[in-house]
Amino acid sequence: MADMASGRFIVGSVERSIKDVFFSYYSHLVSFAAAILQDGRLAEDIVQDLFLKLCSSSKEFKDEHALSCFLYTSVKNSAIDELRRRSKRPGSNDEDVMNSIPDESSFADIVTQEEFRRLLEKAIASLPKQSRRVMELSLKTYSNNQIADELGISVNTVKTLKARSLKKMKEITHLSVILLSWLFV
Repeated sequence: MADMASGRFIVGSVERSIKDVFFSYYSHLVSFAAAILQDGRLAEDIVQDLFLKLCSSSKEFKDEHALSCFLYTSVKNSAIDELRRRSKRPGSNDEDVMNSIPDESSFADIVTQEEFRRLLEKAIASLPKQSRRVMELSLKTYSNNQIADELGISVNTVKTLKARSLKKMKEITHLSVILLSWLFV
């Protein structure tokens, strides 16, 4: 990829490098594009093209939400453009290709899921090592007993680490305790 250090984003009052934004969003934007295109390689190309274009520019956003909306909208538009190009190829069925474009509510659902995953990963990454491992195993649907066995700690320690982690994650992401509790209990 081109020198990612040259592009800058101002998000609120914080300056972020394009590299930081790339590592925060890349995998989630690829998943989003792949859901639209049903093609992982093409999804990666679209997201990489977006970041290449952004490398030589500086953009200012009111807040993280505005940045996120910009990125997802850019990827969505590029993916739809690609579907339209596909529909014009010889032998393609225009109707089938155009019907594969998700409606607005589907886009909103996909973006919500990807943003939630991004925030969740960010929150988990900020935890101390053992707490982070407990939460990662919880996401893989391990039971408290399985986590305790895997990490060589007591079940009560697992429960305590989960409770502390949920509290810290709520503070970091402002995610609902009920939602986080539903995921990890």
